[in-house]
Amino acid sequence: MASSYFSSRSSCTRKYLVTLLLVFSINIQKITNCNAFQTFGFEMHHRYSDQVKSIMGGDNLPEKGSLQYYTAMVHRDKVFRGRVLAESNQDNSKLLTFSEGTQSFYLPPLG
Repeated sequence: MASSYFSSRSSCTRKYLVTLLLVFSINIQKITNCNAFQTFGFEMHHRYSDQVKSIMGGDNLPEKGSLQYYTAMVHRDKVFRGRVLAESNQDNSKLLTFSEGTQSFYLPPLG
C-alpha cells in the first residue's frame, strides 16, 4: 500500500513539473518576443520637417529650402532665444557667434 502511495505521488509530481515547465517555456517565448527588451529610441523633428507636416497637414507651412522657410526659422529663433549676430551694436542683446569648425551659410535675402 505504501508503494502505491509513493508511485501515485511521484506521478502527480511529475505531471506538476511537466505543466510547470510548459508554462515556463511559453512565458519565456512571450518574453523573447516582447519589444520591451529592445533598444528604446526616438527621433527629433522640427515643425517644418516632412514627418511633422504629414501629421499636422502642411497646408500653410512653408516649403523646405524656400525663403519663407528660412525666414520662419530665423523669426522663431529670435522669438524664443532673442539672439542676434555678434556684429550687432545692441548692448542689451545676447550675442551669437560661430564656433570654429562649424559650417554656416550666407543667404543674401535674409541679410
